[in-house]
Amino acid sequence: MDKYNISFKNIIHSHLTSFKIYKINPIIFYCGIIFLNFFIFKNYYKTLRQIKKRQFPVKFTFRNDQSVDTNDLREASLLLSRCKGIKFKDEEIIINNKKYNNQIILKDWKNSVSVKEIFIDNEYESLGVKDRIVLDIGANVGDTSILFSRLGARKVIALEPQLKFFNTCKKNIEINNLVNEIEVLNSGLDSKKGFFIIDEKQDSKEFSFKDRKEGIKIPKITLEDIIPNEKNLILKLDCESCEYNVILNTDKKILQKFERILIEFHDGNRNLIDKLTSIGFNIHILNSRFTFNKKYRGHLLAVNTNFDNS
Repeated sequence: MDKYNISFKNIIHSHLTSFKIYKINPIIFYCGIIFLNFFIFKNYYKTLRQIKKRQFPVKFTFRNDQSVDTNDLREASLLLSRCKGIKFKDEEIIINNKKYNNQIILKDWKNSVSVKEIFIDNEYESLGVKDRIVLDIGANVGDTSILFSRLGARKVIALEPQLKFFNTCKKNIEINNLVNEIEVLNSGLDSKKGFFIIDEKQDSKEFSFKDRKEGIKIPKITLEDIIPNEKNLILKLDCESCEYNVILNTDKKILQKFERILIEFHDGNRNLIDKLTSIGFNIHILNSRFTFNKKYRGHLLAVNTNFDNS
Protein backbone atom coordinates (compact mmCIF):
# COMPACT_ATOMS: atom_id res chain seq x y z
CA MET A 1 0.00 0.00 0.00
CA ASP A 2 1.22 3.51 -0.71
CA LYS A 3 2.68 5.67 2.04
CA TYR A 4 0.99 8.61 3.64
CA ASN A 5 3.15 11.37 5.06
CA ILE A 6 2.91 13.41 8.22
CA SER A 7 4.98 16.55 7.73
CA PHE A 8 7.71 17.71 10.10
CA LYS A 9 5.50 20.67 11.02
CA ASN A 10 2.73 18.30 12.08
CA ILE A 11 5.14 16.22 14.15
CA ILE A 12 6.28 19.35 15.99
CA HIS A 13 2.65 20.32 16.57
CA SER A 14 1.96 16.86 17.96
CA HIS A 15 4.84 17.11 20.45
CA LEU A 16 3.90 20.63 21.50
CA THR A 17 0.36 19.45 22.12
CA SER A 18 1.45 16.44 24.15
CA PHE A 19 3.46 18.70 26.46
CA LYS A 20 0.52 21.15 26.70
CA ILE A 21 2.47 24.19 25.53
CA TYR A 22 0.42 24.68 22.38
CA LYS A 23 -0.71 28.11 23.63
CA ILE A 24 2.54 29.58 22.27
CA ASN A 25 1.86 28.29 18.76
CA PRO A 26 -0.07 31.36 17.51
CA ILE A 27 2.81 33.65 18.56
CA ILE A 28 5.41 31.51 16.79
CA PHE A 29 3.13 31.16 13.76
CA TYR A 30 2.44 34.85 13.23
CA CYS A 31 6.03 35.94 13.93
CA GLY A 32 7.16 33.41 11.35
CA ILE A 33 4.71 34.74 8.76
CA ILE A 34 5.84 38.34 9.29
CA PHE A 35 9.51 37.31 9.00
CA LEU A 36 8.92 35.33 5.79
CA ASN A 37 6.81 38.01 4.14
CA PHE A 38 9.60 40.57 4.46
CA PHE A 39 11.62 38.41 2.07
CA ILE A 40 8.72 37.96 -0.37
CA PHE A 41 7.07 41.38 -0.67
CA LYS A 42 8.83 44.68 -1.33
CA ASN A 43 5.91 46.69 0.04
CA TYR A 44 4.85 44.48 2.96
CA TYR A 45 4.25 47.23 5.56
CA LYS A 46 2.43 49.45 3.07
CA THR A 47 0.23 46.54 2.02
CA LEU A 48 -0.68 45.73 5.62
CA ARG A 49 -1.63 49.35 6.30
CA GLN A 50 -3.83 49.46 3.21
CA ILE A 51 -5.60 46.23 4.14
CA LYS A 52 -6.16 47.40 7.72
CA LYS A 53 -7.73 50.64 6.46
CA ARG A 54 -9.63 48.80 3.67
CA GLN A 55 -7.93 50.99 1.07
CA PHE A 56 -8.60 48.90 -2.02
CA PRO A 57 -7.30 48.17 -4.57
CA VAL A 58 -4.19 46.85 -2.84
CA LYS A 59 -1.05 46.37 -4.93
CA PHE A 60 1.29 43.54 -3.93
CA THR A 61 4.84 43.93 -5.23
CA PHE A 62 7.07 40.87 -5.00
CA ARG A 63 10.88 40.82 -4.72
CA ASN A 64 11.11 39.73 -8.35
CA ASP A 65 9.30 42.99 -9.31
CA GLN A 66 6.10 41.23 -10.36
CA SER A 67 2.94 42.80 -8.97
CA VAL A 68 -0.71 41.84 -8.38
CA ASP A 69 -3.67 44.13 -7.69
CA THR A 70 -6.72 43.04 -5.72
CA ASN A 71 -9.97 44.64 -4.59
CA ASP A 72 -10.98 41.85 -2.24
CA LEU A 73 -10.01 41.12 1.37
CA ARG A 74 -10.11 37.33 0.91
CA GLU A 75 -7.84 37.55 -2.13
CA ALA A 76 -5.48 39.82 -0.20
CA SER A 77 -5.35 37.30 2.63
CA LEU A 78 -4.40 34.51 0.24
CA LEU A 79 -1.73 36.65 -1.41
CA LEU A 80 -0.20 37.35 2.00
CA SER A 81 -0.13 33.58 2.49
CA ARG A 82 2.27 33.26 -0.48
CA CYS A 83 -0.32 31.59 -2.69
CA LYS A 84 1.87 30.21 -5.47
CA GLY A 85 -0.24 28.56 -8.15
CA ILE A 86 -3.46 30.43 -7.34
CA LYS A 87 -5.19 32.79 -9.77
CA PHE A 88 -8.35 34.85 -9.44
CA LYS A 89 -10.83 35.27 -12.29
CA ASP A 90 -14.13 37.09 -11.70
CA GLU A 91 -15.80 35.05 -8.93
CA GLU A 92 -13.58 32.02 -9.55
CA ILE A 93 -10.36 30.85 -7.98
CA ILE A 94 -8.08 28.63 -10.08
CA ILE A 95 -5.57 26.45 -8.24
CA ASN A 96 -2.65 24.62 -9.80
CA ASN A 97 -0.35 22.27 -7.97
CA LYS A 98 2.07 19.67 -9.33
CA LYS A 99 0.55 17.16 -6.88
CA TYR A 100 -2.86 17.42 -8.60
CA ASN A 101 -3.80 15.45 -11.69
CA ASN A 102 -5.55 18.59 -13.03
CA GLN A 103 -6.23 22.16 -11.97
CA ILE A 104 -9.04 23.01 -9.53
CA ILE A 105 -11.65 25.66 -10.31
CA LEU A 106 -13.97 26.91 -7.57
CA LYS A 107 -16.90 29.28 -8.06
CA ASP A 108 -18.28 31.17 -5.05
CA TRP A 109 -15.07 30.19 -3.25
CA LYS A 110 -15.40 33.06 -0.79
CA ASN A 111 -18.20 31.10 0.90
CA SER A 112 -15.58 28.54 1.88
CA VAL A 113 -13.96 29.18 5.26
CA SER A 114 -11.01 26.93 4.49
CA VAL A 115 -9.41 27.78 1.13
CA LYS A 116 -6.13 28.83 2.75
CA GLU A 117 -6.03 25.82 5.09
CA ILE A 118 -6.90 23.34 2.34
CA PHE A 119 -4.80 24.57 -0.59
CA ILE A 120 -1.95 26.54 1.02
CA ASP A 121 -1.43 25.03 4.46
CA ASN A 122 -2.21 21.57 2.98
CA GLU A 123 -4.04 20.40 6.09
CA TYR A 124 -5.22 17.24 4.30
CA GLU A 125 -1.89 16.20 2.76
CA SER A 126 -1.31 13.56 5.45
CA LEU A 127 -4.58 11.75 4.73
CA GLY A 128 -3.23 9.67 1.83
CA VAL A 129 -6.30 9.45 -0.43
CA LYS A 130 -4.73 8.05 -3.61
CA ASP A 131 -6.71 5.03 -4.88
CA ARG A 132 -9.00 5.26 -1.85
CA ILE A 133 -12.74 5.84 -1.42
CA VAL A 134 -13.22 8.98 0.67
CA LEU A 135 -16.28 9.92 2.71
CA ASP A 136 -16.17 13.71 2.86
CA ILE A 137 -18.48 14.86 5.67
CA GLY A 138 -18.95 18.61 5.48
CA ALA A 139 -18.29 19.27 1.79
CA ASN A 140 -19.12 23.00 1.85
CA VAL A 141 -18.55 24.37 -1.71
CA GLY A 142 -16.83 21.15 -2.83
CA ASP A 143 -13.29 22.29 -2.07
CA THR A 144 -12.10 19.19 -0.20
CA SER A 145 -14.07 16.72 -2.34
CA ILE A 146 -12.49 18.10 -5.51
CA LEU A 147 -9.07 18.19 -3.84
CA PHE A 148 -9.34 14.50 -2.88
CA SER A 149 -10.30 13.60 -6.44
CA ARG A 150 -7.41 15.64 -7.88
CA LEU A 151 -5.05 13.85 -5.47
CA GLY A 152 -6.11 10.51 -6.95
CA ALA A 153 -9.04 9.30 -4.82
CA ARG A 154 -10.92 6.51 -6.58
CA LYS A 155 -14.30 7.89 -5.50
CA VAL A 156 -15.62 10.57 -3.13
CA ILE A 157 -18.96 10.42 -1.32
CA ALA A 158 -19.72 13.89 0.04
CA LEU A 159 -22.35 15.22 2.46
CA GLU A 160 -23.40 18.86 2.73
CA PRO A 161 -26.55 19.73 4.73
CA GLN A 162 -26.84 23.43 3.81
CA LEU A 163 -28.74 23.75 0.54
CA LYS A 164 -26.86 26.88 -0.58
CA PHE A 165 -23.48 25.18 -0.28
CA PHE A 166 -24.82 21.87 -1.59
CA ASN A 167 -25.88 23.58 -4.84
CA THR A 168 -22.52 25.37 -5.12
CA CYS A 169 -20.74 22.07 -4.46
CA LYS A 170 -22.66 20.37 -7.28
CA LYS A 171 -21.85 23.27 -9.62
CA ASN A 172 -18.13 23.10 -8.80
CA ILE A 173 -18.08 19.33 -9.30
CA GLU A 174 -19.61 19.84 -12.77
CA ILE A 175 -17.16 22.63 -13.66
CA ASN A 176 -14.24 20.33 -12.79
CA ASN A 177 -15.74 17.42 -14.80
CA LEU A 178 -15.93 15.17 -11.75
CA VAL A 179 -19.61 14.14 -11.80
CA ASN A 180 -18.67 10.48 -12.18
CA GLU A 181 -16.03 10.63 -9.44
CA ILE A 182 -17.86 12.59 -6.73
CA GLU A 183 -21.33 11.82 -5.36
CA VAL A 184 -22.77 14.61 -3.20
CA LEU A 185 -25.81 14.27 -0.91
CA ASN A 186 -27.86 17.06 0.69
CA SER A 187 -27.85 15.40 4.13
CA GLY A 188 -26.28 15.67 7.56
CA LEU A 189 -24.38 12.93 9.36
CA ASP A 190 -25.61 11.60 12.69
CA SER A 191 -25.45 8.43 14.77
CA LYS A 192 -29.20 7.85 14.24
CA LYS A 193 -31.60 8.34 11.33
CA GLY A 194 -34.11 11.16 11.38
CA PHE A 195 -34.20 14.81 10.39
CA PHE A 196 -32.41 18.05 11.25
CA ILE A 197 -34.17 21.40 11.25
CA ILE A 198 -31.54 23.88 10.08
CA ASP A 199 -31.36 27.63 9.56
CA GLU A 200 -30.42 28.26 5.94
CA LYS A 201 -29.48 31.88 6.71
CA GLN A 202 -26.42 30.84 8.72
CA ASP A 203 -23.05 30.87 6.98
CA SER A 204 -20.38 28.19 7.37
CA LYS A 205 -18.79 29.77 10.44
CA GLU A 206 -22.08 30.05 12.34
CA PHE A 207 -23.71 26.80 11.25
CA SER A 208 -24.62 24.18 13.84
CA PHE A 209 -26.97 21.21 14.25
CA LYS A 210 -28.73 22.64 17.30
CA ASP A 211 -32.40 21.68 17.61
CA ARG A 212 -34.70 24.28 16.07
CA LYS A 213 -38.46 24.66 15.77
CA GLU A 214 -38.36 26.48 12.45
CA GLY A 215 -36.26 26.03 9.36
CA ILE A 216 -35.61 23.55 6.57
CA LYS A 217 -35.90 19.81 7.19
CA ILE A 218 -32.75 17.92 6.16
CA PRO A 219 -32.40 14.12 6.45
CA LYS A 220 -30.01 12.58 8.96
CA ILE A 221 -28.01 9.64 7.69
CA THR A 222 -25.48 7.43 9.43
CA LEU A 223 -22.08 6.13 8.39
CA GLU A 224 -23.64 2.70 8.05
CA ASP A 225 -26.07 4.13 5.46
CA ILE A 226 -23.37 5.44 3.14
CA ILE A 227 -20.29 3.31 3.75
CA PRO A 228 -19.62 1.23 0.63
CA ASN A 229 -18.93 -2.48 0.89
CA GLU A 230 -15.37 -2.02 -0.29
CA LYS A 231 -11.83 -1.74 1.08
CA ASN A 232 -9.48 1.25 1.16
CA LEU A 233 -11.84 3.64 2.96
CA ILE A 234 -10.96 7.10 4.30
CA LEU A 235 -13.19 9.31 6.47
CA LYS A 236 -12.93 13.10 6.74
CA LEU A 237 -15.14 14.86 9.32
CA ASP A 238 -15.59 18.63 9.41
CA CYS A 239 -19.20 18.94 10.44
CA GLU A 240 -19.37 21.66 13.11
CA SER A 241 -19.30 19.39 16.19
CA CYS A 242 -21.23 16.43 14.76
CA GLU A 243 -17.90 14.57 15.05
CA TYR A 244 -18.49 13.92 18.75
CA ASN A 245 -21.91 12.33 18.30
CA VAL A 246 -20.80 10.31 15.27
CA ILE A 247 -17.50 8.97 16.64
CA LEU A 248 -18.68 8.34 20.20
CA ASN A 249 -21.97 6.65 19.25
CA THR A 250 -21.13 4.74 16.06
CA ASP A 251 -20.48 1.02 16.39
CA LYS A 252 -16.76 0.23 16.49
CA LYS A 253 -17.11 -2.30 13.65
CA ILE A 254 -18.16 0.54 11.32
CA LEU A 255 -15.30 2.84 12.39
CA GLN A 256 -12.77 0.02 12.07
CA LYS A 257 -13.55 -0.25 8.35
CA PHE A 258 -11.65 2.99 7.77
CA GLU A 259 -7.90 3.00 7.21
CA ARG A 260 -7.64 6.60 8.37
CA ILE A 261 -9.99 9.17 9.88
CA LEU A 262 -9.27 12.89 9.85
CA ILE A 263 -11.39 14.98 12.22
CA GLU A 264 -11.60 18.72 12.68
CA PHE A 265 -12.53 18.93 16.35
CA HIS A 266 -14.23 22.05 17.65
CA ASP A 267 -14.23 21.79 21.43
CA GLY A 268 -11.52 19.46 22.72
CA ASN A 269 -10.44 15.99 21.64
CA ARG A 270 -9.93 13.87 24.76
CA ASN A 271 -13.11 11.79 24.39
CA LEU A 272 -12.44 11.31 20.66
CA ILE A 273 -8.91 10.09 21.38
CA ASP A 274 -10.11 7.72 24.11
CA LYS A 275 -12.73 6.13 21.83
CA LEU A 276 -10.48 5.77 18.78
CA THR A 277 -7.45 4.42 20.66
CA SER A 278 -9.66 1.88 22.40
CA ILE A 279 -10.67 0.36 19.05
CA GLY A 280 -7.20 0.20 17.49
CA PHE A 281 -6.29 3.63 16.10
CA ASN A 282 -3.07 5.57 16.64
CA ILE A 283 -3.63 9.31 17.06
CA HIS A 284 -1.69 12.25 15.63
CA ILE A 285 -2.63 15.86 16.49
CA LEU A 286 -1.85 17.74 13.29
CA ASN A 287 -2.51 21.24 14.59
CA SER A 288 -4.32 22.77 17.53
CA ARG A 289 -5.09 26.08 19.15
CA PHE A 290 -7.25 27.78 21.75
CA THR A 291 -9.86 30.14 20.33
CA PHE A 292 -10.73 33.48 21.89
CA ASN A 293 -13.68 31.85 23.68
CA LYS A 294 -11.25 29.28 25.15
CA LYS A 295 -12.33 26.33 23.01
CA TYR A 296 -9.61 23.89 22.00
CA ARG A 297 -9.75 23.29 18.23
CA GLY A 298 -7.65 21.54 15.63
CA HIS A 299 -7.23 18.48 13.41
CA LEU A 300 -6.81 14.91 14.56
CA LEU A 301 -5.58 12.07 12.34
CA ALA A 302 -6.50 8.55 13.45
CA VAL A 303 -4.57 5.72 11.77
CA ASN A 304 -6.02 2.21 11.97
CA THR A 305 -3.33 -0.18 13.23
CA ASN A 306 -5.20 -3.15 11.73
CA PHE A 307 -4.17 -1.98 8.24
CA ASP A 308 -0.73 -1.93 6.65
CA ASN A 309 -0.10 1.85 6.56
CA SER A 310 3.59 1.60 5.78
